[in-house]
Amino acid sequence: MFNFTKDCFVGSVSIDKYRIEYFETLNYVLRKDSSDSPIVKLKKVIADLERYASHGFKEEEDYMTETVDRELEVQKNEHKWFSDKLETIKSEVGSVVDETAKAKLDEVIRFMIKWLYSHIVSKDTLISKPVIISEKKASKENIEEESTDPFAFTSKYLVGVSFIDDEHKRLFEIIKEANDVMHNDFLYDKFDQISNVLGELLEYTKVHFADEEKYMESINYKGLEDQKRAHSMFVEKIENINLDDVDENQDEYLTGLLNFLLDWLANHILKADKLIPVVELK
Repeated sequence: MFNFTKDCFVGSVSIDKYRIEYFETLNYVLRKDSSDSPIVKLKKVIADLERYASHGFKEEEDYMTETVDRELEVQKNEHKWFSDKLETIKSEVGSVVDETAKAKLDEVIRFMIKWLYSHIVSKDTLISKPVIISEKKASKENIEEESTDPFAFTSKYLVGVSFIDDEHKRLFEIIKEANDVMHNDFLYDKFDQISNVLGELLEYTKVHFADEEKYMESINYKGLEDQKRAHSMFVEKIENINLDDVDENQDEYLTGLLNFLLDWLANHILKADKLIPVVELK
């Protein structure tokens, strides 16, 4: 049986969820004590793999787009190969009978194990690991500062372009303002005020991304298109936040939301914006 060890984790819950399910599916099909017939196993495995390919691959590609991971195109090509192979297997399953089901199942097992070692273990483990600032996993030089205030804009976030650094600092401040409202014990329902802060965050984020993209365009930065895609996805996520849909567990939801915003911003600065060259414009 195959175990999903800590070395296999990417660190993104939405990505790891589907990869864990892949391991569970593989173990299911390998299990000898199952009462399911080979044909039943085949149909279940195909359904599980279709969900893994359609949802899991999208989560991976979205995450790699957001973190401007340079292996994105490699992942996309391998995902397409997997999906095409799965479609071929699916088309062949329709003609399988009891006598041939075991052989087809063995073929699927070989296909899954090959993918496990050639992609999940060797490729997925190289996906950029998230920098979880909200959990205060700080480096030694910043641990004292960040342990007291995880929302602090510290020197490690500086990219060296003054207006970009100033705008990043303001984004941290806006998220901190939302956090302060969240922890104001005198407010019973915090949604209206946090909604206003999130509105400000959305508008300022759009301004910042436009300024940043204009700068990257002016210096002919080759990573501009990757940055634009990441920016667009982040803006879309903020626009899709609807606090009116949350009636219960407000504090839990808002805490998760603020952690997401902070983690995304920190990850994006450290893994994408830090790569932007510092050029003195005339």
